[in-house]
Amino acid sequence: MKKSIKIVCFLAVFCLILACAFIQPKTTTSYAISSEKIEASVYGNCTESIKADSADIFVRVESADTDLSLAKEKSFVKFSALKNNLNNYEIKIDSFYTNPNIDYSLDKQIVGYYAVLNCVISLDNLENLDEIISTISSNDACISYINLKLSNADEVYLDCLVKAKQNAIENAKILLETESVIVLEVEEESRFYLPTKYMKAESVMQENFSQDIEISASVCIKCEG
Repeated sequence: MKKSIKIVCFLAVFCLILACAFIQPKTTTSYAISSEKIEASVYGNCTESIKADSADIFVRVESADTDLSLAKEKSFVKFSALKNNLNNYEIKIDSFYTNPNIDYSLDKQIVGYYAVLNCVISLDNLENLDEIISTISSNDACISYINLKLSNADEVYLDCLVKAKQNAIENAKILLETESVIVLEVEEESRFYLPTKYMKAESVMQENFSQDIEISASVCIKCEG
């Protein structure tokens, strides 16, 4: 009985070894080939610095006197002198007001009056800007600020949009590691931009202050590659 059991076990082991000899071994690495492209959303930006071609100069003319009427008169005399020295330019009064000069050491007593006249000088070009600034200072007036303007700002912005799209495509080529990028959608990130640039008085009085206006555009493209 024991002998027959040994023979059966031997046959079972032999069959198992024989079966394993005909089983193909599994590979350790598998590859999948797919024709699908990779999609991505990529941003692009462009900024252009363009010299302004016109400007509004906001000027302050101030006078003081113990008499209110004389304080007013002095301000208008200064304004007339400034206007005569800049008669080739459009000058408009923006506002006029008076304030009391209070001496707080004398129990808040009014000891005089200030008269302030604000005007705007409009320039069609910036060729004589330095000369105008010098004339304003020599006429006992001061610049509050300058508003630089760019007349073709809309055209510059549209050009920036085109360049921003191209920048996004170049970024997509790097990201997707391919030169074949197909643009599926283009979305403008923002329509807000400034066609003007406000310059404070302290900046204007510096030599060689920048007259450039920066216009930027940003887009997001959906693409595949």
